[in-house]
Amino acid sequence: MAHDIQIVTEAELKRAVKLDLTAVDVVEKAFAALASGKVVMPPILSMDLHDVNGEVDVKTAYIPGFDGFAIKVSPGFFNNPQLGLPSLNGLMILFSAKTGLVESLFLDNGYLTDIRTAAAGAVAARHLAPETVETAGVIGTGVQARLQMIAAHLVRPFKHVLVHGRDAEKASACAADLAAALDDLPGRKLIFTNASRGHAERVMERLGIADRFETIFDIVDAQYIPKPEQAPYDLLLARDGIDPGKAVYFEDMAKNLLPAKDMGMTTVWVHTDVEWAQAGRDDPRIDHQTDNLVGFLRTLANGS
Repeated sequence: MAHDIQIVTEAELKRAVKLDLTAVDVVEKAFAALASGKVVMPPILSMDLHDVNGEVDVKTAYIPGFDGFAIKVSPGFFNNPQLGLPSLNGLMILFSAKTGLVESLFLDNGYLTDIRTAAAGAVAARHLAPETVETAGVIGTGVQARLQMIAAHLVRPFKHVLVHGRDAEKASACAADLAAALDDLPGRKLIFTNASRGHAERVMERLGIADRFETIFDIVDAQYIPKPEQAPYDLLLARDGIDPGKAVYFEDMAKNLLPAKDMGMTTVWVHTDVEWAQAGRDDPRIDHQTDNLVGFLRTLANGS
């Protein structure tokens, strides 16, 4: 017998589902259910498309007692930015757990995954970060960078943000939004870079955010010892009076986060598709991953 299937667009989902404490609480309950051992969750079905630098993952799970379960199809095509397209997209299908019939099709284009990932970061911060966090740091300008900051601020309302950008072309695309978000965000904001002060100042000037940062810690300040060597981190904290237990560090090179985590900072890897930035990305010392800085900062500033 024919039945109606609800089709929900990305725009409709964005109106209905927000990155807020409700979303964080729901994801936290899902993790708790998974830890109980009662959740049915098969291995991820993954297909690599090496010739086009792409992959497709299919994921699902069922919590006993729920009326439905979802299957997510998540493609990642990492040459897409060269075409002006996002690397990630996808959709979700909701099935009845009683009949197996399709009930809804969520054409979220990765939005629900973005919210879930950010909310998961907030759950981790809620349970693992210090009770009081004063400084956070981020590197990059992608969607998750921004959302992770927003989510983290929901559970740890820090005052300061450390921001570092590597790709001036990408960063310039969101410069105006970033400047506005920084204006609204309280707290200390510092640049920690392996480059020179002059380079950092030129990048910030180009982005129109030079007056949003308290100071720059460059390769000269680090006595010409680059990250991820331990010495520059020690020098940074000593010079600027940063309490690592109250700091969040954002970085686009994953391996540079590891010394910061060892010192007690909360770490956020700003996702990039550049191969040399991937080393260390799976290290458990990386607390969160993100790729949207502006939206992240806006949510932080709005406290929502």
